[in-house]
Amino acid sequence: MNGHIKNKLNISRIISAVLSVIIFLACFVSCSDKTDPEGKPELKPNDSDLLARVIMTNDVQFGDIEGLSEIMLRRMFSEAYQYSNKIDAFIFDGDITKNGTRKQFSDFIKLAKAGIIGETKLIVTFGSGDYDDVFFTPERINDEFSELVGNTDTVINGIHFIGVSSEDPYGYEYDTEWLSEHLEKAYSENPEAPIITFQHYPVSGTVFKDYNVGTPVLTEIYNKYPNIINFTGHNNFPVTHPLNIDQSVYTSIGLGSVGSYINFPDSIEVGTQNNVLQRSDAHDFVIVEVYADNSTLVTPYCIDAKSVYYTSDGDILRYTVSKPGDPASYEYTYEKIKERDKEAPVFSEDAVVSIDKIYANTCAVSFSAAQDDTLVNYYELQIIDPNGDKLVSKAYVRNLYWVTPMSESHSRSLSGMDQNVYYILKIYAYDFSGNRSEPLSIEYQHISTY
Repeated sequence: MNGHIKNKLNISRIISAVLSVIIFLACFVSCSDKTDPEGKPELKPNDSDLLARVIMTNDVQFGDIEGLSEIMLRRMFSEAYQYSNKIDAFIFDGDITKNGTRKQFSDFIKLAKAGIIGETKLIVTFGSGDYDDVFFTPERINDEFSELVGNTDTVINGIHFIGVSSEDPYGYEYDTEWLSEHLEKAYSENPEAPIITFQHYPVSGTVFKDYNVGTPVLTEIYNKYPNIINFTGHNNFPVTHPLNIDQSVYTSIGLGSVGSYINFPDSIEVGTQNNVLQRSDAHDFVIVEVYADNSTLVTPYCIDAKSVYYTSDGDILRYTVSKPGDPASYEYTYEKIKERDKEAPVFSEDAVVSIDKIYANTCAVSFSAAQDDTLVNYYELQIIDPNGDKLVSKAYVRNLYWVTPMSESHSRSLSGMDQNVYYILKIYAYDFSGNRSEPLSIEYQHISTY
């Protein structure tokens, strides 16, 4: 081929590639706009009287085989800075790595340094995934990687961000003397200001109280300081669940996962679905903003959807701690959360249910989603004989309530039916408190069409 022609082709390819990048970046910016297509409120930063703004997450699991944690981590940095270029710190609350190897720590640090802009700080604690046969204490990790300090007290405009790492992989041993000293120092400086604390493992009797998660080691220490706002990881329960926050004594909030998986707090049997949903729509972080009047806003953000989460009323899902340490102002006590969830889910008048396919002794069903004042947790499907006195088959459908926007319909297969028999299909929706809806029903004759 003529050399001039080859050079022209190469130049054309370069120009084409550059144009593709420009188009991609333009699309990325436009696609990342936070305005919901249904006209829901837009998330906008408020810098007036702002003291500190940090981005928090846990379970990066850097070094997973799929490489998804690396992709989501890059997106987290990008989307956080699209929200605001005024970010004081990125905080990673344990399980930074998959196996705690030197390479995983080293690669995480390189990516973090590439993603963090200007004076924004990198703050970490460690969890079970960060300890292996070499690095089985926070000190050993810090000895080799000076950027990673497992016990840290970072002060931003007078607000203490205190992170503590367990001395063992199971969350039962901490340097409680160090923690007590720094908590007392923060409290003595300003007893009305929030003290932001974080550790990988939850404290027993706080978030998801119904499900007996966490360890009791830090309970006595934290209970001395009601102005604590404590963030915890490890469980990876959905950040949109009402019990993801607790204000029994102080404020506790569960963190989502940027690179790991979704865990369900309950044990609903859902057939082929496990109670752990591996790496699907499970990537998020929270935006923590502290203001001069000590009020603190915590806003969960979904990386997959490039969006905040919304409540059933269409408002941005945001936890507001108006007066840290003042129990009279607490809106997220266990009792108040339960009190707000007295109504059962409902199916709208135009809700539909259909039998889509019928096989020898199974059928495929689809149905409209229900609505609830808090959230629909799951659906129970029942096949009943025509007399209504015998349960022939039962199955469950998990409502993916952390996905935004939520699905408007669901589907499931049921089995155990006989040919040429009439059956009644009933579908019930349950909220997180166990309130059950009236059924969505249909009668059909089981005649195989496949």
